[in-house]
Amino acid sequence: MPKSELTGFAAQCDSKAPEDNMQNYYEEMSINQIMNGDETFPGLIPLVKQYVASINVDIETRAVVDKYLELVSKRASGRSPRSSSNDERC
Repeated sequence: MPKSELTGFAAQCDSKAPEDNMQNYYEEMSINQIMNGDETFPGLIPLVKQYVASINVDIETRAVVDKYLELVSKRASGRSPRSSSNDERC
């Protein structure tokens, strides 16, 4: 993956991490890896889905949230066009 498509992201969340050794807590990840996850990081979208499932929202709200999360997931992975004329409306 081209270096320009990667960004630093805190792949580990540990409040006890020594400040002088923070490079061990960050890794370069693509937006797709950050949003959808990979074998080393669960991804923000799966974490949000897990949270929404745990708070017992009503089915209509869950459907709207799931639709938005699917759109974000597709955009992050490059499976959805970015052009405003092709926007998927929720």
